[in-house]
Amino acid sequence: MTTTILDIQLKRSSKVYHPGETLYGSIVVKNSSKSEIKHDGIILQLEGLLSIQVPPSKQGLIDTLVNSPKPSLLHSEFVDVVKAGKLPPGCSELPFEVSLPLSSSKKPIYETFHGNCINIHYAIRCTMKRSLLAKPLIGMVEFLVEHKSVSTPLPPRARMFSLTPASVSSAGERNRLPHFSVTGHLDSDIVVLDMPLTGQVCVEECSGGVVSGIEVQLHRLETCGNPADTTAPREVSEVQGWQVCDGDVARGLVIPLYLPLPRAFTCASVAAPNFAIEFRLTIQLAFCNDHLVTETFPVNLTR
Repeated sequence: MTTTILDIQLKRSSKVYHPGETLYGSIVVKNSSKSEIKHDGIILQLEGLLSIQVPPSKQGLIDTLVNSPKPSLLHSEFVDVVKAGKLPPGCSELPFEVSLPLSSSKKPIYETFHGNCINIHYAIRCTMKRSLLAKPLIGMVEFLVEHKSVSTPLPPRARMFSLTPASVSSAGERNRLPHFSVTGHLDSDIVVLDMPLTGQVCVEECSGGVVSGIEVQLHRLETCGNPADTTAPREVSEVQGWQVCDGDVARGLVIPLYLPLPRAFTCASVAAPNFAIEFRLTIQLAFCNDHLVTETFPVNLTR
């Protein structure tokens, strides 16, 4: 049985592109038959889609299926690679180039993001049209869009934090906790995605109890709707957690924080008219009696 396979190969192995750049690659058609294959033209499409889906927990499963908006088209461009003709047996490589437009206020190009509610997806789709009796061959490859680093980055803004019994709102819970004080800081709550999140934490005092561990968690906050609307559905999910220490900690010991940010499931913080992607950092202190004390504050991720 003879088969024909269509594949798309990008020259850039990382598949990461910036708005305004040109994507170079080739369409590879593998014809295993001993005869030529006829086609009615090969078309390339570059498209970017924004999909926003309110989670069922916010409005119910039926409402989610009925009321979820269709994906928004951020960009679409068609390129005629080859006109109708024939391809020889074996492997044929057809080079192509297609440009990704610059981002503007009227037609923004957002960064690639895959979340629970919000997905921003960019792909190149290739279609080789054939006769009515033969199905068209379709190939697709996804690529990542990242904005270039700004030439004048925002100045660092140190963020102090402190965990004490006063951090616990419940009086009953507060009475079951030992007397403790944990302080620290982030060198900046404006974090460049290519750089680690740095700072320090110190258990200054803990009498009448034993610390079992300290953890730092990065959460994403996805807003499905106008960010200024307080009633807009919001979904919080954990992106990554870092265990700073395991077991009791020496009092007064300064523990440095050096936390590389994950490339997947993060992007530069963005607030658009119909959605927002924000990030939160949580410092979590655990005691041996399974009590947890946390402090959460926003962080701004940038390029």
